[in-house]
Amino acid sequence: MEKNDAIDMRDAPSITLGKGANARTFKIPELAAKQAGKVSEIVYDMMTVFAHMAAALKSGETPQVKITEDHFNRMVEVVWLGIVRNYPEVTREAMDDWPFGLLQLIPACMTVAKQAGMFPEEGKSVPGPLEVAEALASGPIGAAPSPPSAQEQAGPGTT
Repeated sequence: MEKNDAIDMRDAPSITLGKGANARTFKIPELAAKQAGKVSEIVYDMMTVFAHMAAALKSGETPQVKITEDHFNRMVEVVWLGIVRNYPEVTREAMDDWPFGLLQLIPACMTVAKQAGMFPEEGKSVPGPLEVAEALASGPIGAAPSPPSAQEQAGPGTT
């Protein structure tokens, strides 16, 4: 992929989507304000989902959070916003045909959120699963997601 040479990429972390011959690796620079605003809105809206996942991962349990198609697509949107900053020829529609799964998408999403300035600076490496869980548990700067309530854990339509 052709990259935007006007953006300083020296310290930019990389994300990889796909495996083997299908793998695509992208450097993710700090985001422009317009992209950072969109990323922040999506990630903040999904904090309850991320908090459920983080709590389960931190306790060593399997997350019991239902990731809907909408959740998945919103995370893809976050990652695309990070990719398009340096690779403007990548379309959101093209990403729908790329083979990758949730376990690659979540850390990629968190890397983009870091590049949007949502988390404290700790270096610019791609976070691993434990780092993602810790970052999600602590929440973005200025936000501390509360633990899920019993009603949130039970899901809609339950009492």
